[in-house]
Amino acid sequence: MTDIKYKNLDNEELMALLKKEQPEHPIYRSYVGPASRYDFVSAQCFSLLISLGLREYHKLLDIGCGSLRNGRLLIPYLNRGNYWGLEPNGWLVNDGIMNEIGRDMVTIKHPNFVLSDKYDTIPPELDFNYLLAHSVFTHAPLKLVEYWFQFANRQLSDNGIFIATFFMDKEDYTGASWVYPGRTTFKIETIRDLASKYGLFCSQVNWKYHKEQTWWAFSKCNYKFKDDIGWNNPLTPPEL
Repeated sequence: MTDIKYKNLDNEELMALLKKEQPEHPIYRSYVGPASRYDFVSAQCFSLLISLGLREYHKLLDIGCGSLRNGRLLIPYLNRGNYWGLEPNGWLVNDGIMNEIGRDMVTIKHPNFVLSDKYDTIPPELDFNYLLAHSVFTHAPLKLVEYWFQFANRQLSDNGIFIATFFMDKEDYTGASWVYPGRTTFKIETIRDLASKYGLFCSQVNWKYHKEQTWWAFSKCNYKFKDDIGWNNPLTPPEL
């Protein structure tokens, strides 16, 4: 996909661009990133979560779940009702259900979808063991990142883990708008200071899946994230 820093397109322009640049792939896949890597990216994200201790009985919120690129693996894995997805584009979720998991999986696993761009629509009484923001803060203004850190302070369990990807740079994106298909960037110290403001420890995670995006992990516990975390060397957090 054409990737111009801070470049934003309206939905009609974006659809035209996707059809031009990735004509061989369905829009619901190319809309959320390079469609040729749709399977690989979801597998890498799922593997990271498992390596960070995710079990079937945990409750997870997939922020910006899109067309279920990650949900297609998480929904079958988690126990019934334990997957929550927040997404403003309802058509993406519907296409993901129809083409990636099927209606029977929805009946069996009962995932919860909040189709809204209002970030206070998640029931306030819910606590989550895991929060996932995959390729969300790479397009978001800082005020949105701060909102989700505040959310984590309120609704992430005491032993829970919040993972998110960022584009790191020597300057912060200072705009107030969502940027897509372009990107937003932030300084390392900006992320660290913002996490600290809301009582979160943070660490960059050595989990390469994109040549420029960086995984970060946030928690209320001061986990020591290993440099070589993986299937054969997973994090073993306290019981979540």
